Amino acid sequence: MYTQIIEKAGRNSAFLAFMNLLKKKIRLCIRRMIQHYQMAQTYSQYLGMVKKQSI
Repeated sequence: MYTQIIEKAGRNSAFLAFMNLLKKKIRLCIRRMIQHYQMAQTYSQYLGMVKKQSI
């Protein structure tokens, strides 16, 4: 049943294009989330350094 749907979708190029667009958007979101997480980590490390210096 499920494989038949995929086969039909495979023939429909519009659906394939939509899926590719979705994949790209998801990858972009994940990349942004990783960047924000890394920025947050470096910022917290920076704050930790500042706190140590002030003590």
